[in-house]
Amino acid sequence: MNKLDDYIEDLLLYMKSEIEDKAAPLNAVTFNFSLSTKEQYFNAPDEVIPEGEDLTAFRKVVNITDNSVFEKIFAKAINEKYIKYPYINSKSNAIQLTENGLRMAKAIQANRKFAPKKAIANITDKIIYPIVSGVISAVLASVISYFIMSNFQDKKIDTMNTEIEKLKKDITWMKQKL
Repeated sequence: MNKLDDYIEDLLLYMKSEIEDKAAPLNAVTFNFSLSTKEQYFNAPDEVIPEGEDLTAFRKVVNITDNSVFEKIFAKAINEKYIKYPYINSKSNAIQLTENGLRMAKAIQANRKFAPKKAIANITDKIIYPIVSGVISAVLASVISYFIMSNFQDKKIDTMNTEIEKLKKDITWMKQKL
């Protein structure tokens, strides 16, 4: 996933949150993401039109200063049918979240909710599990080798005891013969 897709996810989550805060139907809420422009008039002073209030709030969420990035975000979101212009020639001063965009925002929100658990699982799988399994393997190997060696030594001692007993019998037999 590239940075542009991350920004689109943030846009969809922002729009979903705003709709939920207003408790309004999906089609009743429009967003003003218009960029700041400067209108030049022939017989009047130039007029600076400020950016839309939703764009100002969204800038705080994503920390983007380059307007061309916003244009790419909106173009891709429209192409993916996540957002739409509800009116002809509304440009970015009236944008609505589509049902597809709302579904995607819910999916993103659910995915981000469970992402920390997945990260913890990855840490467990990649760091803790190998260490614990290595320690357990070493302990099991040493315990098994201890029992094998002690069993071997017990058999060796038993064998030596039987040999000693045989020697004792041989010695007593030889003493009897002499």
